Amino acid sequence: MYLMFWVPHTGRPVPIFEDIMAAFNTGTMPMKTAIAALLLIGLLALRQIGHFLARVLSKGGVFDVTAHNSFAQLLPAFALAMVAVGLSASAAMSTVPVVVGSSLIVSTFCGQARKSHAVPAE
Repeated sequence: MYLMFWVPHTGRPVPIFEDIMAAFNTGTMPMKTAIAALLLIGLLALRQIGHFLARVLSKGGVFDVTAHNSFAQLLPAFALAMVAVGLSASAAMSTVPVVVGSSLIVSTFCGQARKSHAVPAE
């Protein structure tokens, strides 16, 4: 949401990948820092979820659903679903084949990771 207000996107309702890259290449240092920080936060979240899924899915009995019975368990799955939706929007709105292809691949991965994360919570 922050990028929608920070990145100029003339003629479009939301910034697309090309707008963000243009802002990163020609923007001020605070703009570049903000875009890099958002990317790093996304990578950190994906790493943490990956470690959690690897631990829970590879070792049986590690995650006790009855001890943690709340909808808070589904928040990471919901976050991954929203990331998948955001990335698929980039694929739909971009005209650059590399952006479309990579967005589709990563959004599909996030969607599948969401399903994997929701399984231990059921």
